[in-house]
Amino acid sequence: MAKNKASRGVKRAKKKDAVAEPTVTDKPEVINAADKPDADIPIVKKRSLLDKLKALPAKKKKIYGGVAALLVIILVLWFVPTTKYAILNTVSEADASLRIVDSETDLPVSGALVTLGNGDVATTDTDGIAFFNDTKYGFTTATITKEAYESFTTDVTISKDNVVLGPIKVVSNGVPVDVSAIDWLSNSPIENFMVSSEDGESIFTSEEGVAQLNIPINADASAVYTVRADGYNHGSLTLDLSKITSAQVPQPDPVALVRSGRHSFLSNRDGDISFYSSDYDGGNVEKLVDTGEDGSYFNYLSIPGTEDTYIALLSSENGSDLDQLAYVDLSAKTIKVVDEAPDTDLSFSFVTTDEERVVYTVYFDDDRDNERKVKSYDYASGKLTTLYDGPVYPNVVYDAATNTVVISVQNYTVYPYRYELSRRVLPDGEKEVLTKLENYNLYTPNEEPGTFIFRINQGNSPKRGYYQMTFDGDFPGKYLGEDWPEFEEPDEIPDSEKGLASPKATNRVWVETRDGKGRLILNESKNVVNASGSLSVFSVIRWIDETTLTITGSDGIETADYIIDVASGNYKKITNTFRQSYGGHGF
Repeated sequence: MAKNKASRGVKRAKKKDAVAEPTVTDKPEVINAADKPDADIPIVKKRSLLDKLKALPAKKKKIYGGVAALLVIILVLWFVPTTKYAILNTVSEADASLRIVDSETDLPVSGALVTLGNGDVATTDTDGIAFFNDTKYGFTTATITKEAYESFTTDVTISKDNVVLGPIKVVSNGVPVDVSAIDWLSNSPIENFMVSSEDGESIFTSEEGVAQLNIPINADASAVYTVRADGYNHGSLTLDLSKITSAQVPQPDPVALVRSGRHSFLSNRDGDISFYSSDYDGGNVEKLVDTGEDGSYFNYLSIPGTEDTYIALLSSENGSDLDQLAYVDLSAKTIKVVDEAPDTDLSFSFVTTDEERVVYTVYFDDDRDNERKVKSYDYASGKLTTLYDGPVYPNVVYDAATNTVVISVQNYTVYPYRYELSRRVLPDGEKEVLTKLENYNLYTPNEEPGTFIFRINQGNSPKRGYYQMTFDGDFPGKYLGEDWPEFEEPDEIPDSEKGLASPKATNRVWVETRDGKGRLILNESKNVVNASGSLSVFSVIRWIDETTLTITGSDGIETADYIIDVASGNYKKITNTFRQSYGGHGF
């Protein structure tokens, strides 16, 4: 055993003293020349990719080589279009569009049928573009067919998604027909409009006020076209195609288009007074609300700030008593009775209305000293409020700015006589008695809006005489003297502030009587609209745009609503179905 250990010790000692054999590594040893200035420094080259590949085992060489060869093949095939499109069609589809134009005018051809070689079909829109969704990539053909054009086939290539091809030009074998459009009222030309065939497939857009239709020759039927322009109702054009030949191309008259929008009016055309609406030329009449009244007794007010709501007084039995208060909503085509006194001799009468409520009185039509009322109805809440209930008829004034109603009562049915002047803020304010001294009447001078005048006929505190008071002011207000005050004449309203302004305030109109007729005055008193015409204007209803408005007037034969163009002075009747006593009911 000792010998073996000794021999192992010798072996270890020999191994320790032995010189290490040099080894080959991938990384060359870096020798610092400064440490060994006299030594020769070997230069080791960096191994290239090819050297590394050669050093790979044979199995790995086969795998990498196969992948590289496949990539090369794919790259080569990608640049071969047929193969490229076949690859794309296996993984996706394309969206493509083709633009078709007239070969002579370069204008888009709408309604053309475009058929691709793969069977996909689309129709061109108003811009002459046919859209194909989810079609195939690659080479194909496109065949274009349309009435009045030669059929045409061409090669196309759908090379990428969302590609736009064209323009592709097609040759007309029809004849051109020029179509123009004018304003129905002013006769002025309409520059921008569109003409479409009855089936909607052929659409022609105007250029400088003319749309050129392409009409087939020797057709044996008539064709109906629709003419459209912004701000106008659609117009219609009928062409007799049998009269169109290459030698004879009749040009149609301009198509007159009527302004879009509706005119509302009252009429008794069906026996009862009803609310109607129509186009501005009187066409397409629609009954909106039937009041059930025969027209003998009827009254209504437009609710300020709205275009289609009204408050009306009706008779529950079509008699002489207006004993129903109704809320009319033309947009909803409804009429709702909100207060009534059927089977009585009571009648309702308007005091005034504003955007929030109507104030009205209730009284006996034979003027007996019996029940009298002042009431209000709030549109938003539907609340009915009795403001006064007594035996005598009150005097009532209302101020919309402060929502305040002032009521004067002189009760001569009892002795001693009782007097009361009170006010109330609507809708929920409490009654405030201002005085119970003898008072005379109430007035609201136009010279000073927001005030009312009353007279105290007895007493010294306050002293007798006339007083002027604001609706929300302290009693008794300003003393004016014992005699009715002389108010200063108001300054004449300048023309720039007269009448009704157009929507953009570029024009202003009002009515003056000249030479025995009502004349429509525009902007300046010397500028008379249709000065030589027979139309006598009663009132202005409303502006439609900056140069067009609706009015009520008479041509000497009947009273009706008219539409008038202030620039040209041209006017046309909308409706003439009013009873003579109901002239001016357009709104």
